[in-house]
Amino acid sequence: MSWIKFEVTTPDKPEVFAIADTLGIDPDAVVGKLLRFWCWADAQTTNGNANTNGPSVSKSLVDRLASHPGFADAMIGVGWLVVTDTSLTIPSFDTHNGQTAKTRALTAKRVAKHAHVTNGPSVSQALPREEKEKNNTNTPVVDEKRKSKARSKHSYSEPFERFWSIFPPQRKDDKLAASKAFDRAVDGIGTPNAAEFLIRQATVYAQSPKGLGKYCKSPESWLSKGSYDASPEAWEVATSTHESSPPTSAATSNREPAHVKAKRELEARRAAEAAGATS
Repeated sequence: MSWIKFEVTTPDKPEVFAIADTLGIDPDAVVGKLLRFWCWADAQTTNGNANTNGPSVSKSLVDRLASHPGFADAMIGVGWLVVTDTSLTIPSFDTHNGQTAKTRALTAKRVAKHAHVTNGPSVSQALPREEKEKNNTNTPVVDEKRKSKARSKHSYSEPFERFWSIFPPQRKDDKLAASKAFDRAVDGIGTPNAAEFLIRQATVYAQSPKGLGKYCKSPESWLSKGSYDASPEAWEVATSTHESSPPTSAATSNREPAHVKAKRELEARRAAEAAGATS
């Protein structure tokens, strides 16, 4: 591998100044000569160890590489070079350089890069909801799974289950949405028998030509649009995807919605009962 690790603090280390004083040269020149020697050692030795019995591996070789007599002895003096009868060693050289150290450093770099890609920064800014939906190509699938899970966990009321079983089957698609529309319709009617009224109207609608035809509304749409207030006569003919236009004659224009009529009759009955109790 054609590179070595070099600490940026090396030019300011006491050992560098000690070598410079010993040889009478500039500290920056010492740094350059050290780098030249370490590059040779990385390429020509085994993790900073050389056999002095080999050809020309000696202190003289170190001096020649540094282009300065006595450079090897100066390095020995500060503990950066050890020479024996059989070996020339650079202490701790394999901590940062040499094949083993380089492989270790590259592995650590790859691991760090992979962790960054996999986990991302520890603190990230949340994407706007629109951007998330734009980037998430699986949003429809995820949403459908979420809806399916919600439907499976939802508990439906007994009156709604009766309504659901009565309603024409060809447009039953979203039971959860229909259940919520049923509850809203009951609250909107506001009478104790509101649920029974919806079930009764759904029964009539299910048996009508419109309820049996291809233009039958879905339960959720039928409830949300207040179709239960229509007169059964309006369900006798189905000619479009929309409910027939309401009659405009004087007789029909004054007709009140069925649930309003039921509420009014209930209030009148309660008033009559209250009057009888006080007489």
